[in-house]
Amino acid sequence: MKGNKMEDKKLALENVVINNIAFDCEFSFKDKTNFTVNLNYETKATVDPNKIVAEMKLLISCTDAEKNQKSPMHMEITITGFFTNSNGLDKEIIRVRSYELLFPYIQAYVKTITSLAGAPPLTIPFFSIDQIKPIIK
Repeated sequence: MKGNKMEDKKLALENVVINNIAFDCEFSFKDKTNFTVNLNYETKATVDPNKIVAEMKLLISCTDAEKNQKSPMHMEITITGFFTNSNGLDKEIIRVRSYELLFPYIQAYVKTITSLAGAPPLTIPFFSIDQIKPIIK
């Protein structure tokens, strides 16, 4: 829609950096196809007049669906996005948009890492940002 205030204000992603990756996968997990994935996300953003630094942390653990016990696959990944904000976006819009822009990167990293390790490739689902507790400075 032309004239929409949201359309005029843009959050531009300048760079993405992987801060941390920790991946633990024992050989016995690599043959599993029936497991439950547990995801925990954390997001935070530091907002300055023209620069925004947003961080997303994802913790993954799996449960054996048949035995209802923890499987030996765990991952922690943290990425940071550097954004420009030329038009003074509201902090809540920044939180939502930075998550939406960073999510495809973290999703691709998780799928690639699990696949290269010989584990079942894990595609994490996108879900509403409202389910993630914000930390904004």
